[in-house]
Amino acid sequence: MIKNVISQIVQGKNLQDILNKTLARIYSEGPVHITDMEILSYFATYRKELIDEHMNELLLYMGMYYKVSDVEPQTLKELVQTTYRDVIKADLGECYTPVQVNIIDSIKSNKCFSFSAPTSTGKSHVFRRLILGSEKDIVIFVPSRALINEYYITLCKNIPDKSINILTFVDKLNTLKAKRSIFILTPERASDLFSRSGEFDIEYFLFDEAQLGEEISIRGLLFDSVVRRVSKFYPNAKMVFAQPFVANPEAQFGKNFIPDDVSLGVSYRQRNVGQIFYSYDKNENKFYHIGIDAKVMGSKFSLMSDPIELTLLSGGTVLFYVSKSNIAKDKVFVDYKKYIDLCGDIDKDLIKEYQDRFKNYTGAKDDHNKFFYSASLELLKKGVVVHHGSMPLKMRSIIEDFINAGLCRICFATSTIEQGINMPFDAVYITRFEKSKPLAIKNLIGRAGRSTSYKKLDVGKVIIKSNNVTDFRKIVTNDYTIRTTSLLENPVEELGTDFDDFRESIINGTFIEEFNMPKKQLNLLSNEELQNKISKTISILVNQDNTLVDIYKLPTAEKDSIFQLLIEIYENHLNRNVTEAENVILLHALHILFYRMYFKTFSAICKVRYKFLCNFKEIKRLQVLGRDYSRIKVNYLPAYADIPNLKLSRFPLVDRSTKVKDVDFDVVVYDTYDFLDKLIGFKLSDIYYAAFKINFEDTHDERVLTFANLIKYGTSNEKEIYMIRYGLSLDDISILEPYILSIDTKGIKVSPDFYDLPPDIRKPLERFV
Repeated sequence: MIKNVISQIVQGKNLQDILNKTLARIYSEGPVHITDMEILSYFATYRKELIDEHMNELLLYMGMYYKVSDVEPQTLKELVQTTYRDVIKADLGECYTPVQVNIIDSIKSNKCFSFSAPTSTGKSHVFRRLILGSEKDIVIFVPSRALINEYYITLCKNIPDKSINILTFVDKLNTLKAKRSIFILTPERASDLFSRSGEFDIEYFLFDEAQLGEEISIRGLLFDSVVRRVSKFYPNAKMVFAQPFVANPEAQFGKNFIPDDVSLGVSYRQRNVGQIFYSYDKNENKFYHIGIDAKVMGSKFSLMSDPIELTLLSGGTVLFYVSKSNIAKDKVFVDYKKYIDLCGDIDKDLIKEYQDRFKNYTGAKDDHNKFFYSASLELLKKGVVVHHGSMPLKMRSIIEDFINAGLCRICFATSTIEQGINMPFDAVYITRFEKSKPLAIKNLIGRAGRSTSYKKLDVGKVIIKSNNVTDFRKIVTNDYTIRTTSLLENPVEELGTDFDDFRESIINGTFIEEFNMPKKQLNLLSNEELQNKISKTISILVNQDNTLVDIYKLPTAEKDSIFQLLIEIYENHLNRNVTEAENVILLHALHILFYRMYFKTFSAICKVRYKFLCNFKEIKRLQVLGRDYSRIKVNYLPAYADIPNLKLSRFPLVDRSTKVKDVDFDVVVYDTYDFLDKLIGFKLSDIYYAAFKINFEDTHDERVLTFANLIKYGTSNEKEIYMIRYGLSLDDISILEPYILSIDTKGIKVSPDFYDLPPDIRKPLERFV
């Protein structure tokens, strides 16, 4: 057995022997051992000239034929590999890897196929082949809206044919032009697939990041429920599940009652990217090389330099995996100031586009001495960005464009980065090590280095803290398995009882797709007493001409009666009273719901909340008097929290002792998005829309339908509703509405001056015109 490989390679000892043995094992077994990839990564880092001499041989042995598509064989072993390569290219038209070929064949020969593979296996190329080769509709399920955005951008780029709809929602639109549709969805928004199943001819359901079903949450329940509903409503469609680093991908079938004779699960271990691992000892302020298998690589090897610093100084990019709270408190900018200072200011002309898009969407400013100051906006100047689940989708899109344009130097990210978002980094520093989430750690490792088409071994760096080394080695080497039974049949205590109705309705088939809720909950919203209250209250809410009343100008008693009714609707849906803490969150969410109806744009909603938080009324009063307002402290504003939650406690968005001049506008932006997306969009809008739609179906009162549409879409204007159905946001509508001459399910006609707009403004509509 080879020993102390790190020190031997760094010091130049036994190099040819170590390399030959590693190449021999890769030829016979493939690139399936992480230690082999580590050894090769050290050669690529410290002994580049030597490994370059063997690069063609290495890439052929690894099956990375797309990197050596024109290489001629020099040995018998290379002849074997090039022959295989040439057969693949002749058969499939491209130089796929052996793993990709096996995935393609397995999808073709099985109704349901579930596979697992390390990051950078080339899954996206396989999916693209399926999509382009199909003549029917296709549905892609992803775990987050951020991934929806990435898929949408990639597919639009790869599929210029506008006769193929690419939609992030379920609808039958653009019918004069579109022959078929590709839907990119999260499980939360799948109901229309099933309530309108007769309208679509779907060939494939592709479940990307399919480990979502492991989440002990409503999202985990939803994932398995979607799999079962697909089987029920689309029995002839194929299902493909893709998940990284899972030892038993076939578990997707058993837990969702998919028969063995029509399904196949395969776990691939072949790696395309190498990594070098480092530990940081805070007490010594020193970095070490570490190997996953200490018996082969050596326990650790002292470094004289800082790998993060070297990466930044050489023009590379670094991902810092941190907690969301440390981003919200700006703590990361203090803790890692040393590295931020290494990033010089970027040319203003290069970043102006991104800054302007940022400012236009949020209303933020980059001047620390002004209200609406945003730290994240200011840090763009240095190529420093943040990325997390509370960042609005449009902001994330701006940040991802910024990163992919090569302008990012440092990214502070939370768990959203785990979910396969294609943003490569040269180094990943896992500052927040959660050993209870081994799959998250494995996914983070995959963020370090991404497979390229260049004729070289792609290598990334992973840095951890020294006290995490033992656990880290176990996580990397141990298999990760997903549950073989679903939370639908085997609920856990963490879920509580508020989701029992949902579970039972999926199991017994009483989930009402039209309203996206269980029949039992729909019946609770249909009760006569509640519906009578809705009928009485609608005259206060909506005028006879179907315009919304400004409830903030109503007498207090009438305004309170509206909010009390809305709280009562939610309690009927829950079939219990809300707690005091839940009531605070619900009431504030309802205010934000009305802000959306009145103010429309995201920036306007954020500004309303920021002005209240920062006590603008008092500031204006003091300004009129010519008095100092620098000592004024913030008002109480509740921070977003998920409901229902019986254990919820009240807590403020910003500590009441904070001076308004010290408030970062980012905090309000992120919190507002959480309310709009995670609570209103994901939960409340369905509940309130159902309650008012039920009333309309009984009374035929157009005012009720007006308010139902305001809840669902944020508008009751028919033209604007069509624009939303085509995927535009209220922010998009505020700009693009004047340029749309006509719009309906058949298509969209725009005015000639639409084409004079900047590309990023035209982008939401370009696919349809």
